[in-house]
Amino acid sequence: MTRFLLYAIPVALHIFVLFEIAQTKIVALMPKWAWFLIQVVPVIGPILWLVAGKNPRKFKRDSGPDDDLDFLIGL
Repeated sequence: MTRFLLYAIPVALHIFVLFEIAQTKIVALMPKWAWFLIQVVPVIGPILWLVAGKNPRKFKRDSGPDDDLDFLIGL
C-alpha cells in the first residue's frame, strides 16, 4: 500500500496541476507554455506551480487608482 501511495500521490498532484494551469487565465512569472514545460520535472514542477505560479496577485505591483479600469469607468 505504501509503495502504491508513493506513485499515486505525485501522479495525482501532477494531473491536478496540469488541469489547473490549463484553466487559469492569468499566471505569474512566466507564460503558460513555460509552466507546462516545468511540469515535466516530476515532483518539483507541481510544487513550483502551487508556490509561485498559482496566484499572480502576490507579484503585482501597487498601482494608483488611475490604473484601475473600474475606477476610471465610474468617473
